[in-house]
Amino acid sequence: MESEIARTARSLPQEALFALLKRQAEKWTRGESGSLREEKAAELLESILFVIDLRLKADPSDAPAEQLFSEGLALARRKVSRCRDAHRRICERLFPTPNVYYRLTIKGGIAGFFKLYDPEFAAQEIHITADYPLCIGRPALQGIEFIERYLWAAEAENDFLGRFAPQDVDRMLRGMCGDYRSTPVNLFEPALLVALGLVLAGRTPRRLELRAEDTAALCRLFGGRTAEEIRRLLAGALQRLTVFLQLPPHTARYARLCLPLLARRTEQAVRLGTLEQLYPMPGTAEEALAPDFVDGERMNDRAYGRLVVELARMDEGEARVRRIFETCRSLADLLDLLDDAEITEEEIALLVRSLPPAEKETLRRQYPTDAFLTQESEIALYRALQE
Repeated sequence: MESEIARTARSLPQEALFALLKRQAEKWTRGESGSLREEKAAELLESILFVIDLRLKADPSDAPAEQLFSEGLALARRKVSRCRDAHRRICERLFPTPNVYYRLTIKGGIAGFFKLYDPEFAAQEIHITADYPLCIGRPALQGIEFIERYLWAAEAENDFLGRFAPQDVDRMLRGMCGDYRSTPVNLFEPALLVALGLVLAGRTPRRLELRAEDTAALCRLFGGRTAEEIRRLLAGALQRLTVFLQLPPHTARYARLCLPLLARRTEQAVRLGTLEQLYPMPGTAEEALAPDFVDGERMNDRAYGRLVVELARMDEGEARVRRIFETCRSLADLLDLLDDAEITEEEIALLVRSLPPAEKETLRRQYPTDAFLTQESEIALYRALQE
């Protein structure tokens, strides 16, 4: 099947397209386009076509190739700006989870994309692997369109997860996969399915705690039904869940888009007798996160702001680290403080050395590599964790 970019190339006058390529090559080589490698010329041409295709998707009206490119490039830059805003919103409320791939991709990986992305000369490039999988699957797109779609989905998934206590999500996910913390698995799908299952079983979804009798009831409810019939059942439960959790329109719409896939998986799981794997019960209590610190209980905004101001007024050193341990009870708050309170590299090293083994291991899982780490505090934290 012919790609959209290939159709765009075929629709443009070849002379105008190659004139545009020559201009971009001269800009890239600073006037020495004759020395451009063939592979780079092909990449520049693909970038030009990607940018023009952006313009034609937004406005299919015809125009000279140079105008199409100029307007497409302006559109690409606006998309980058909007995606930066979306990324900032997500990071401000990033769901605290020990899953390695969640934070590393959504915060660090996407930040790495913005650092490397060049819409003028390599608009089609993604640069990052985006290892954290979305419920809707990997976007079949390139460049900023990939990131735009990825962030659109990630924002909805992150918002939904944030409706539940992190320790409840952790226990539920351990029931699905004991080593989920170091596995690239989607966190949103099982949380949504368990919440919908609880609604259908007539129980509150707040704690994400399915019981054996609930799973048995779901088996009876779904048994013998087609995927479409199951989708309608899930859609009715989602309407009630939307009201109960006060889901914003974007999150609710995303969840609805996922229902056909989840209904097909549910129908298959009923046939195979594996519904408890798709709708997991919580893991055992002894595997839970250490309750003294990694419990997800974040400070409210006012308390957090007071702590940042207090730390700013203190002299650097051990006293500030001690004050953090006295006040902070969440790894998510701790990671935010590293930036907001301008914790020094020496203080970060002292803080890491003082952490209990469980919390230290959790952080190591979240920072297994320094790839795409751009903030000085995160780089310092990674180094301290290697000691």
